Amino acid sequence: MGLAVWLMGGGAAADEFRGYPCRKDCSGHKAGYEWAIKKEIAVREDCGGKSQSFREGCYAWVEERSASAQERKPQKQRVSVNE
Repeated sequence: MGLAVWLMGGGAAADEFRGYPCRKDCSGHKAGYEWAIKKEIAVREDCGGKSQSFREGCYAWVEERSASAQERKPQKQRVSVNE
């Protein structure tokens, strides 16, 4: 049962949302995150909202999107030239 509770957001895992501390139930964070996905927010400056938790949810999306984009970037190969 412990695993089921953790997967459903119960226990210690519910105290934070993607690295941001929740004040109550993380609903504001979840709403901001979902809003950012829907609006395709790409930069933190575009995160709006009246509550800190909503903005933090938006920030979480932007940070994940940015990290994901960095992982997909092709790595530049170094070429050494022998003289």
